Amino acid sequence: MESSLEVTFVLDHGTYFAQRCSQPVKVNHPSFPQSSKTNAEDKPFKWSLSIWSCTVQALFEYRRIVCDLFGDPGKICITIVDQSCRTVDVKFLHSDETLDEWLKTNGAFTLKENDNGPPSILSGIKMAIDRMDMENTGKTTATNRPNRIITITHFKDEAEVKTLLDEIYNHMLTVPTRSDFEICLINTYPDKVDGAVKPMQFETVKFFQDRKLAVRLFVDKELCWLLDHQKDCNAHTDWLYEDKDSNDDGSQVKKEERSSSLLPEIGNIRMMSLQESNAEDCESPWCNFTSVNKIEQLTNTLRVYLYNCEAGSPLFNKIYQIVQRHYDLASLTVCNIPMKEEVSEAESGSKPYSVELLHPRKVLEDVWKAGLIRNNGTIYVTAVNSTYMTFKVNWGSVWRSHEKDLQFSTMAVPCTPVSINQRETMCLTNYILSGRIVLICVDLPDDGRIYTHALVSRNGRLYVQSLQIGRSSYEMLPSIKNGPGTAVTDYRVNAFQQLIEDSLLKPGGPTIPKGTAEKYLIETTEYWPINNSSSVLFALSSRLEPFLSHMRKKILTECDQEECRRVLLDINTSFLKNEPLPSGNCKKMAGMTPKQQYSVLWAELNKYVSTYAHHSKAHESLLVALQQVTQKSGTVQKESKQSSIQKLKTAVHQMELIEQALADEAGLLCGDDDGELGEVAG
Repeated sequence: MESSLEVTFVLDHGTYFAQRCSQPVKVNHPSFPQSSKTNAEDKPFKWSLSIWSCTVQALFEYRRIVCDLFGDPGKICITIVDQSCRTVDVKFLHSDETLDEWLKTNGAFTLKENDNGPPSILSGIKMAIDRMDMENTGKTTATNRPNRIITITHFKDEAEVKTLLDEIYNHMLTVPTRSDFEICLINTYPDKVDGAVKPMQFETVKFFQDRKLAVRLFVDKELCWLLDHQKDCNAHTDWLYEDKDSNDDGSQVKKEERSSSLLPEIGNIRMMSLQESNAEDCESPWCNFTSVNKIEQLTNTLRVYLYNCEAGSPLFNKIYQIVQRHYDLASLTVCNIPMKEEVSEAESGSKPYSVELLHPRKVLEDVWKAGLIRNNGTIYVTAVNSTYMTFKVNWGSVWRSHEKDLQFSTMAVPCTPVSINQRETMCLTNYILSGRIVLICVDLPDDGRIYTHALVSRNGRLYVQSLQIGRSSYEMLPSIKNGPGTAVTDYRVNAFQQLIEDSLLKPGGPTIPKGTAEKYLIETTEYWPINNSSSVLFALSSRLEPFLSHMRKKILTECDQEECRRVLLDINTSFLKNEPLPSGNCKKMAGMTPKQQYSVLWAELNKYVSTYAHHSKAHESLLVALQQVTQKSGTVQKESKQSSIQKLKTAVHQMELIEQALADEAGLLCGDDDGELGEVAG
């Protein structure tokens, strides 16, 4: 069985983490009786957590997000470093999520004094590297994700960071399989005044040169020496090139060609700043680490991420930022959420509520492709009190109809709230879990809005559905009184409705070949006039039934074939009698003679039947019968025309004979008179 271990937390359990952080937690007093003289209930007291409590909360917050979205928290391992390195066996089962079980688990996190000096976080990192490499040895399939180690500790100075990175590198050379590793080093401290690590200098980067293992060093913007004291980044970039002012061929390097946003490779190390990226400069608006994603994927590499943050909310924000990068997540903030108590306070202008959700990033692809973020810079903004970006949407409406009537959904992914203890988050979660569907929208620059997503619940889990970008099916349709197409009133609405009902998709069996649905739709709509007036065939659909319906069937019975032949015989009989077809509202038959009408009808029938002739031999026999009827009708027309011409020729010939006989008779009479007169004269 392959291991699913992907993330290991290495927590520093030294006495330094017993200090209180500078961000207190407000706790309300219990309500006192009115007779009491104390006013403690009016002033909530503040209580500060220890750095160790903040570290444990950050760990459980990372685990909660992974569990809510993927349902498999067993991929996370915990290693505690104090007097020794020990792994805490936390199964993270739902049955263990009780107060007693949580207290037992948290009891293993108690602080211990170390008489031998400060704890070494390096031993915990080495143990995590060896364990994850051993887990990967038994895998039969390769994974695209590197082995991830998240370390929360405290560094006194830059020299300690350099020593730790050097020891990690040397230990990585001893790993047999040379797996890819990603190590996040989070330096935390009580407040901003107390000993945050100074900006990194060039020596921290230089010691990685001439190493056998490719190393990528990503530095948080609070640690990056390029951004120290708001100095010009270009000057620091040029200073970095002092050791290499020429190319391999000896040509000089032009300083104006050197990029200041992405540092080039120095030896075997690549260093860059984890600073906020502009949405306009990256291919995807939800890419918080643009420079990271632009690097090609190499094998046998060590990625080191250095973070510097204060204990408390800044530490939680770093965890949210890291989990988004690890699992390709994105942030979505639902704004302007109505609350019950705001009904009476609407006129007072109370502050609207907002809830931030984390979800897989792919659900925002349709929004990006539609250009909503490029056209509106207020949608994709920095999250409140955070360094990562969030997609800002507004509360739209509540869909109370049946779920099958919801607008077409292109994707559905699970989601989880960020701050689960806030009142607005609990209200929104319970509201959706009760079975309601919340539609969220994006405000457009032209004072309009468009629905982009829907929040739903299935089996007790929250989901974000990506709706098809466009006008919603439940919005008020615009007036088409003066719009295009209003002059046409004979659209085949009923036929289109029947086509939609016949084309509903459902799961098929293994015997159904791929592409059957698409083939059926192409076949059905091969001859499909939009309105009745443009087709003689569908204008006479009442007279041609059940012939038209039977032809769409896959199998025809003897009774069906007999009914189809009877319809063809009826049309042929009317043609022989030269009866005009009922035109009705068919503009195509206006001004046509009966023979022209039947000629168009036979042609459309032949095209319609040819579409379904491949269904069975019965369909082919009906096509042959139709062609025979068409040929006979054309022969009758030809014979009638030839007989008329023959009769005309016979009449002309008879007239010529009569005229010739009369001419001969007149000539004889004239000759006798002349002879008699001559004889008399003689």
